[in-house]
Amino acid sequence: MRNPQKNRLTRAGITIAAVLITVFSIVPAAQATSPSEAPIPAEAPTSAQNLAQAEPPATGDVPSNKDSAPTDGETPAKDDAPAKSETPAKSDASEGKDSPESGRRATSPKSVAPQSVPSASGDNAVITVKVGGDRTSETSVKGLQGVKLRLYSDRSGSIGSPLSESWASCTSDRDGDCSFTVPQTNRKWVCSLLVFCGWENQANRDKRFWVVQESAPEGWSANDRLIVGTSSNHSSERYAFRTGTELRNGQTYRSGDQFMNTGRRNITTNSTGTWQNTRRNPALQVSCSAGLRVALVLDLSGSVSNSGALGTLKDASKGMVDALKGTSSSMALYTFSNDSPRSNTDDGRNWPSMSIDPGSNAETIKSRIDAYATGGGTNWDSAMWEVANTADPYDLVVVVTDGMPTYSINNTSNADSNGSTTSFDEIESAVFSANAVKAKGSRVMAVGVGEGVSSGGANLAAISGGTKYTTGESINDADYFQAGWEELADLMASMAKGATCRADIEIDKKTLAYGAASPSPGGAGWTFSATASAPGTLAPARQQTTGDTSTVDYQVKFSTPKPASASKVTIEELLSDKQTAEGWKLDAVECRINGKKISVTADSIGFDVTAGDTVKCTVTNKQTLVPGISIEKKAWDTPTAAGLDGAKEIPAGDSVPDGTTVTWTYLVTNTGKTPLDGITVVDDRLPTSSVKCPKTRLNPGESMTCSASGAVK
Repeated sequence: MRNPQKNRLTRAGITIAAVLITVFSIVPAAQATSPSEAPIPAEAPTSAQNLAQAEPPATGDVPSNKDSAPTDGETPAKDDAPAKSETPAKSDASEGKDSPESGRRATSPKSVAPQSVPSASGDNAVITVKVGGDRTSETSVKGLQGVKLRLYSDRSGSIGSPLSESWASCTSDRDGDCSFTVPQTNRKWVCSLLVFCGWENQANRDKRFWVVQESAPEGWSANDRLIVGTSSNHSSERYAFRTGTELRNGQTYRSGDQFMNTGRRNITTNSTGTWQNTRRNPALQVSCSAGLRVALVLDLSGSVSNSGALGTLKDASKGMVDALKGTSSSMALYTFSNDSPRSNTDDGRNWPSMSIDPGSNAETIKSRIDAYATGGGTNWDSAMWEVANTADPYDLVVVVTDGMPTYSINNTSNADSNGSTTSFDEIESAVFSANAVKAKGSRVMAVGVGEGVSSGGANLAAISGGTKYTTGESINDADYFQAGWEELADLMASMAKGATCRADIEIDKKTLAYGAASPSPGGAGWTFSATASAPGTLAPARQQTTGDTSTVDYQVKFSTPKPASASKVTIEELLSDKQTAEGWKLDAVECRINGKKISVTADSIGFDVTAGDTVKCTVTNKQTLVPGISIEKKAWDTPTAAGLDGAKEIPAGDSVPDGTTVTWTYLVTNTGKTPLDGITVVDDRLPTSSVKCPKTRLNPGESMTCSASGAVK
């Protein structure tokens, strides 16, 4: 017989044990106990977590030890390279690549008030990213409001999918702080069956994420991909950063410290710690009544001379000076290699702005260019910061470079890579300084030549704007250009002409002579007239005649670099009577605008132009020669040609007795447009070869008299 009391006690014990197990399994870490460990509210930070959590530099200007661009008459001084602003922190391991993502349109953000970075409390950790716009000193960048960032999952070191949770996105405030408050980063003490106890991580503890930009504020654009690596081994990489190896409650993880830092040289993890965006490129000046203030920024790195292109760079730069003559413009010169200027002597110094037109100023500027030498790496950042520091901003800043940036203001030694490697931090730095230039209203045009062509245009776009020049488009609409060294001179001249509110038209005369296999330069003496409709004004407003160069040139001038409408240009060739008599006729016309062929005909040479256009037309005339000959026959009362001088003409129709010997003359004239060779006269009333002529060749318009004698039948 069973004991009911005993069964009740057994069931009660089981119930109590189950309750105890349940209680221990749900006790939070702050209240849990363990035989071997005292209760703790959260795990104590490791050494990595004990890194200093100092606030980033203030957004206001920090005094700079870098000289500004010199004024007229000054000799620019050069301080030593500044020390780095902080000791680099540990960087992440090399990250994997990801697939391309399309660019994003700028959006107008809601106003985000400046606020301190949120505290990491409870089970939360904070990841905060500093977002920057314009450089304000060598060591600080002004915060940029309105940039939206999102956390993506990590897929074995590569970028995964975007997280949809509200805590996984942030928008930067006016201080440039964009912070993610990540929940469930704690751990708890869990026991099972009273025996099996241990720490259990919450879902996001020590999880790694990727920070990716979703949108940019109005007037700014994101650079989704940048070119990193070396000149011979580079690639387009996603601009995104993987967070650090730790993510724990109560801790704040800052860009520049635990991630996005320069602790170890790595092309895709190195960063200044400040997220970059590109400021919109300003348009050129509204009015063209005054000349342009131009800054020419030249890459004098060693690779320029290594490629044998230093002479080409100098010639193209001097050609730009010549193209600005007569426009009341001025030009300043800036150089860069490891730093800017490349040196403090004439072979690399920066030169202040000088008016081009007065006296021999143009030759002075060109002699300064001729004195330049090369050597070292590539520092876009320092060069653009030098330009930004000028007291009187420029209208146009033209940057000519043959590669990618390998140095920055705070890294002018780059010992780890010998100045041959580009990572994200050098590009970020250059973007901040270029933004500072554009913030003053200067338009930046970046020109990549040589290796600057092969490496892609993303980096050039990052310091200028997103519009690449394409053949046939107006040069004033482009932000960056990629060209071979052999194209540089024409390109820079066109940039200067376009920036000074004009379109240039060149007519090249060719002639295809009768019987020639191919056209030749037409030489002097060919006349053209041209007209241009409003809003353009033609110069010179008259007929022009070719000289020894076989060309004539016109300009169409506008009052603004972006006229509301195009100007219709018509061209007409005016042949002289002599040219017409010689058989010349317009045969073919080919015109190209900005290198792109357009449709024109010999009967109607016309096209539309706007400021910045370059038009080149080739007009070919062909010589058409039609042969012609006339013969006038007369009879004379002399038995031989020797008696013609005193002989009387026998009028046509008069009767002459049969058997009378007379002499006939034949006046032969070349009435055509071409010489006649092998001329013979045959009279069907006389034996063959009876008619004798003094020669067998007649030029156009030339005559000769042939004769024959015989009996009248």
